[in-house]
Amino acid sequence: MVEKKEKVSHKPEQNTPRRPKHTIVDFFILFVIVAMLGVIGYSGYKLIYVKQRAEKNLETQSRIQGLFYEGGKEESESSTDDSSEAGIKIGSDERIDPENPWPEELRECDFEKLLEVKQDTKGWICMPAAGVDHPVVQAEDNDYYLHRNFYGDYEFAGTLFMDYRCHADTSPCLVIYGHHMTDGTMFGNLSDYLDSKVGQANPYFWYITEDHLYKCEIFSTFITNVDEDYLRIYFDNAEDFLSFVEWARERSEYAFPEVEVKDGDQILLLSTCNSWRIADGSGRQVLYAKMTEYK
Repeated sequence: MVEKKEKVSHKPEQNTPRRPKHTIVDFFILFVIVAMLGVIGYSGYKLIYVKQRAEKNLETQSRIQGLFYEGGKEESESSTDDSSEAGIKIGSDERIDPENPWPEELRECDFEKLLEVKQDTKGWICMPAAGVDHPVVQAEDNDYYLHRNFYGDYEFAGTLFMDYRCHADTSPCLVIYGHHMTDGTMFGNLSDYLDSKVGQANPYFWYITEDHLYKCEIFSTFITNVDEDYLRIYFDNAEDFLSFVEWARERSEYAFPEVEVKDGDQILLLSTCNSWRIADGSGRQVLYAKMTEYK
């Protein structure tokens, strides 16, 4: 019996390309790339947002300063040194001690213009060494101005505000809060006073109200946290008040020129966040000054 031979095909086989198998590693790499692109995109968005926010804040502060300083800073700086023209315009539209020379930065200012815009206005802080040149407001709580500007609009930088529990005329300690802004506004540069060279060369600043100008002589500044009893508004008696003053003086980062604080005196306490030494969000820098009416 003759066996049939199978026909052998000489047609070349066609190699069908195989799809590569994706491994877990491939998916992980893809995930990392997508995640990185997302982070880069979000970071870019945040940078633009922060820049725009800072520009808006600076524009707002410039607008407010334009209200307060008559003719703007440039005009006031070019004014004459005639002491009869120096001073501030207060509620009664008169000048306090016109024969006394005034600091250049306070040549011309008008508190009434601030009150026309915001009745919550309690004062104005002028602290050239730290670039603080802002109004102080007061609401019925300590939250309202935390992220609202002087006009009541949302702004992350907020406004310098006085503790709602303080009474400007009677409280022995007036507490003022402000954000530590990276653009230098609010209390952003208050940390400059942690340098003894700055503090000892600039041991006072100005606080202006509707009716008075106060020279604020600094006697202490230091870093603390929210758990320490650094903030006092009420005192049991004169001994309690003076004991608090001495405690704050002893806690200071360095010694300021001697400032005598007596029973009946009023002190100004500035408070802002500071994560330089305490990074968990509880860090605070505080600065204490004796208020003396300028005459």
